[in-house]
Amino acid sequence: MHDVACEGDFRVPKPSLPRRLAIALGAALCAGALFEIGLRIYLFEVADPERLTKYARFDDLPPQAHIFGGHPFTNYRLNEGYRSRDGKSRHDALGLRGGDVALPKARGTYRIVCIGGSTTYCTEIREDSATYPAQLEHMLRERYGHEQVEVLNAGVGGWSSWECLIDLELRLLDLEPDLLVVYHGINDVYPRFVPPERYRGDDTGLIRQWQPGAAWWEHSLLLRCIGVKLGFARGNALQDLVHISYPRLDLDACLDANPPVHFARNLESTIALARHFHVDLMLATFAWCGGRKDYVSSPAYQRAIHEGNDVIRSAAAKNSVPLLELSSAMDPDPALWADSRHVNAAGARVMAGLFARFVHERFLAPR
Repeated sequence: MHDVACEGDFRVPKPSLPRRLAIALGAALCAGALFEIGLRIYLFEVADPERLTKYARFDDLPPQAHIFGGHPFTNYRLNEGYRSRDGKSRHDALGLRGGDVALPKARGTYRIVCIGGSTTYCTEIREDSATYPAQLEHMLRERYGHEQVEVLNAGVGGWSSWECLIDLELRLLDLEPDLLVVYHGINDVYPRFVPPERYRGDDTGLIRQWQPGAAWWEHSLLLRCIGVKLGFARGNALQDLVHISYPRLDLDACLDANPPVHFARNLESTIALARHFHVDLMLATFAWCGGRKDYVSSPAYQRAIHEGNDVIRSAAAKNSVPLLELSSAMDPDPALWADSRHVNAAGARVMAGLFARFVHERFLAPR
């Protein structure tokens, strides 16, 4: 006769500690993998472009998603393959914002090339047709009757007068410009806010080599998102990629020790180069919006901007270059500005109107 175990005596063997740890680890890995897959689907298929470029590894971004790419001489430049998701903004094969450019230019075309940083590129404006260079072309054609005028947007976010000078020599002269519209300002302020021993004409005190690579653990999108959120992983913003940070600087002391001599020299060189190749040129003082309160409103930045505008005025007077006093002519109404230094689409129309009238009166009407 066999013994029968009572129901109350039934016991399920308890897993050993290593087995329990293995189960917990497996569950965690499965959950992490699912979260990683879901995060990738969200960022690459659903999220807006700003969120995608902020959290994804630069090397994981599709070619059309990133605005910038490396360059051996200017450190970086516009990515020729960039296309916005809504199709309203693109870069052409020459690395200019907007539609394709004919080379050589058509007979009879008067070509204007606008150079500068993000305030020329119009970073805060999503549609190419709404930027100030595009509006300038439209107004010169429709308002002033110059039907053969063509305006190219050669602005690159973050570029100072130094990178623009190199770009003029290496690329823009090949576009056969008749007129250069030179608009510099805030990007020639930043190089002055460095320790005096790092203040150099090539801006290496501020700019580091373009290296968008990431640590091995950032191949996990989950870990990278956490790292970006907590600040120990570099984002893909231009400042994160190329700017050297100096915490706790005395900004006024930097301005005292680092006068805008490099900016002045770059302007002189730009003027000389343009004239050597028989290209007309105009300068404009830098405009900003005092009603948009951010770091540009601080006394040190205001001082630096005023000193930079004095450099522009001096270069124009010394070389008899036409000067548009945009700093006083531009409407400071905050409704026209996206922030203290970038106009919105409405502001771009106002800005373009000021440039259009000046170009018409100084360069096109006499022709």
